[in-house]
Amino acid sequence: MSNKELSWRRHWKPDLMANTWQPLTIQRNQYFIKFHMNDDSYEILVNDRVHTWYEMCDCKMFKKRCKKLNPSIEAPVSRLLDHLWNNLQKQKKESEFRVEEKTSSEFVLSMNSSLAAGVPFTWKFNCQTASQDMISSNLTVPLLTMVSELQRRQDELFKLLQKKDTEIEDYKLSGAKVSRKHLETVPFDKTVFENEMNTSQSFEREVKSSGTSAFTSSGQDLYQQIMMKNAWLERDVEDEESDEDEEGVSSSDRLTSSGTSPSVDTSRLPPSYLKAQRSPSPKKSPAKLSPEKSPANVKDTELMRREALERRLAMEESKLASKKKKTKKGLF
Repeated sequence: MSNKELSWRRHWKPDLMANTWQPLTIQRNQYFIKFHMNDDSYEILVNDRVHTWYEMCDCKMFKKRCKKLNPSIEAPVSRLLDHLWNNLQKQKKESEFRVEEKTSSEFVLSMNSSLAAGVPFTWKFNCQTASQDMISSNLTVPLLTMVSELQRRQDELFKLLQKKDTEIEDYKLSGAKVSRKHLETVPFDKTVFENEMNTSQSFEREVKSSGTSAFTSSGQDLYQQIMMKNAWLERDVEDEESDEDEEGVSSSDRLTSSGTSPSVDTSRLPPSYLKAQRSPSPKKSPAKLSPEKSPANVKDTELMRREALERRLAMEESKLASKKKKTKKGLF
């Protein structure tokens, strides 16, 4: 996982899709519930393995329904939403869930519970048929992805077991022996393993349960990881790049305003310069330049000084050349 994705995960806010399904048994019937809440609203999905229902309740609707069902209760919306969340997540024994109405197009789930002070609290989730897109994105596609990912992980485990068998065989050839006989295992055989799984009693129980145990703790974790990875892959890259560009521009502006060019490689600068940059000398009030020391006059003086120096060097070279010629004439 890249550092960029790790940074994105720290700032990403999960939505309904990222929340996992919770198994809930109501009147001996198995349901799966998905719940997501904000500060003043909630969303819920309910599935009975045949139909899927959905409800989105905003703040105004929540207050109106709460006043109707619990006229004597006055509490912040956020606190009551936390109460709903805790009851759906933990499914406390003292809380009672009951299906009041169930058709292909409508589903009403009531919850009777008690607040912290023992005050009774009643709530009804009035759900309607979920759209096909919502069913696909929250259930069908994630489940298919879970199956393919579990298959990939199983193949990786098969490869690892074969490597372990090769390692154990090498130890045995070197004279190593198992200290306790019951710890010794036979070499792994993929075909034998799959046949044993297909004919076991556990396999029969899983088929009879119709996927009831699909969302145990490990299944829920895998579901969340898949939905998080999916959100990362489907993020708006254009907006992300524009944000990075803006951050880069602002960083460049800050560097330029501080007097340091953003393209300067500080590793190539002398330590004395870096020390001077880190510990700047106190600012002095600018002294007024006299006409003789104005920038223009200083520049002209420097130019005249260079020209005079070049003339003097030329004269010295000319004298030196003439001396060499006289010396050569004297020799001949």
